[in-house]
Amino acid sequence: MLPEGIVSDRTPGGKGRQNLIGGSDWPHIISLSNPVLYKYGCIRRLWYEKRGVEPDFGKRMSRGAIRGKILEKIVAEIFQKDSGCRFIRERKRAKELWPGQKRPKWWDLRCDRMFVLPEDELVKWVLECKTMGQQVFYDYIENGLSNPYRIQPQHYMAAAEGVEHSSLATVWPDGIDYWREDIDKDLETIRMMFDAGEWFMKSVVQSPKPPERLPLTEQRCAGCPYRIKCLGTGYFEQHVLKEMNLDQDEQLYRLLSKFEGLREKETAVKAEREEIKQEIQDHLEEHYNGDPEKIHCREIDVSWKKGYMSRLDKNALTSSDPKIAIAVQAHTKVIPQRRFTTKITNKSRDAWERRQR
Repeated sequence: MLPEGIVSDRTPGGKGRQNLIGGSDWPHIISLSNPVLYKYGCIRRLWYEKRGVEPDFGKRMSRGAIRGKILEKIVAEIFQKDSGCRFIRERKRAKELWPGQKRPKWWDLRCDRMFVLPEDELVKWVLECKTMGQQVFYDYIENGLSNPYRIQPQHYMAAAEGVEHSSLATVWPDGIDYWREDIDKDLETIRMMFDAGEWFMKSVVQSPKPPERLPLTEQRCAGCPYRIKCLGTGYFEQHVLKEMNLDQDEQLYRLLSKFEGLREKETAVKAEREEIKQEIQDHLEEHYNGDPEKIHCREIDVSWKKGYMSRLDKNALTSSDPKIAIAVQAHTKVIPQRRFTTKITNKSRDAWERRQR
């Protein structure tokens, strides 16, 4: 028996994905054990969806989602031309996730593409097409592929029969180039996903009460279609953003302009100091063939010490053990702060020009 509110995908007009877990559902499921790493995921939101709860707001695709849907075909086309692959329609479901473990009925297979490469037409691959925003893309280039992106291809490789490899391709934010990363099947990750999925479908979905609410963040809560049911009010109503146009306040504008001018000078001075420090280091290495820790030059004493900095990797710690994640979350204090920031952008200039008209 399905719990109340769950519609079978076999019933006429039923929403099939309410009884299934797809690749994009995993960041929501795992967010409970690691809300920091999976900052866009929300297990409570997924509970509402799987229970068939009517959303507070009609589901609208964000600009990013619309862009991603349009560009998916373009990403696939670029990938095909670059790799020489051939896309295939075959989507045969695996009977087992690994030897001896039957694939559960809730484990869905709806990947973007499947393909074979010209050098080996017998080996099937999964392709996942992404269109990352600028900040997400830069983080990807600097720190590598994030866990939410890395776990999705594992879902499809486990669900498809005979697939051991996948590729993730993404268009650069400027649209000029694209990036490809190959990901191999990881049974350890798939076992973790199976345990989490079984727990979610049996313990969470069938519970009449929604799971505990995760820490409120703009990424997680601002655009949630269930934010009234979850919070009792809108996210931004709980975090009131008071805006005022003070265009006529000459003293305030003078102070803000002075503040901006000092910041520009600080940025220029900081860059110049870094250049001079590098010149000093190059000079010492070139003329004194060493790396002194203490320098005396007339009345100026300079210390040039080597050292090491240690920092607790909170994300790695909480992702290693769910119990640790829960303990860290229980002892994490959320302290409201107000940060003073100013910025001058093309958008702010355009808005000022419109207000002057």
